[in-house]
Amino acid sequence: MEIRPPHRPTRISPSRPQVAEAPPDELLTYAADRLGGIVFELDADTRIVRSVGRARGEVVVRRGRTRGRLAREVYADVPEVLDALGRSLAGERVAVRIELHGTVYDCDYIPVRQAATGAVVRILGSAVVVRGASIPEVLGLPPRQAEVAERLAAGQTVGAIAHAMYLSPKTVSEYARRLRKALGLETTNELVAHGARLGWGELYRRQP
Repeated sequence: MEIRPPHRPTRISPSRPQVAEAPPDELLTYAADRLGGIVFELDADTRIVRSVGRARGEVVVRRGRTRGRLAREVYADVPEVLDALGRSLAGERVAVRIELHGTVYDCDYIPVRQAATGAVVRILGSAVVVRGASIPEVLGLPPRQAEVAERLAAGQTVGAIAHAMYLSPKTVSEYARRLRKALGLETTNELVAHGARLGWGELYRRQP
């Protein structure tokens, strides 16, 4: 007959509430590289604890160091961000498409809860550039202005655009000025580089 030792109850010692461990920087960097965007971490007050990824400078509305700043203040004039932050802090995972200065981002906000209380203690999120998003969708331009914008982003000259669209060079230049102003760009060269990076104007880039 098998003799078993007497059962000893497991002793449970009191401990402080545990919070889900934050992923290491290396993991966040890997995730950001795989996504082709940025991965960020906010605390319960929306303070930016970490932000990794090559595109992190593109999603900041106001220039300057963002680590340690409150996301709700940095993006105070972007209602979609404020709404996503509020919903995520309430415990909801939020996926939203947001436009900032003519660039479209697919953003994900994931609430992280405290194990003991279930309270949201931080937010993990990502922001990925939507490549090839149409300029009319981004800026709400009329169709003719949108075509000028696409052609400019493809690197076509003002004269070539005017000839192709039966417009005067002055009209094309005015459309270009409005577009640069909307995107916060100073020169047409900046516009070409901006559009090429985002994949705008691919159709016209293939034309002679």
